[in-house]
Amino acid sequence: MPQDDKTRANALIDQYSDSGGLNVEALCDKLSQIVMQWTYTVLEVFNILTERQFTQAAHEQVAIDLIRCINRANLIQLVQSRQ
Repeated sequence: MPQDDKTRANALIDQYSDSGGLNVEALCDKLSQIVMQWTYTVLEVFNILTERQFTQAAHEQVAIDLIRCINRANLIQLVQSRQ
């Protein structure tokens, strides 16, 4: 059975977090690899960060690092595909 976006996002956050916090670099590296295929999963990651009460700073760091990880061509393609 295919996973839905929320299930996939929860699994990603579980994979890249522990009692020490969120491994932003590893999470963003993975998100940058799946963003073109699973765009809504990436969106759900941010929603779940809110649900799990991660700080605003964590949200911002994930957003900044994710943009850094996505290569320019993929970012342009992503924006164009969502217009």
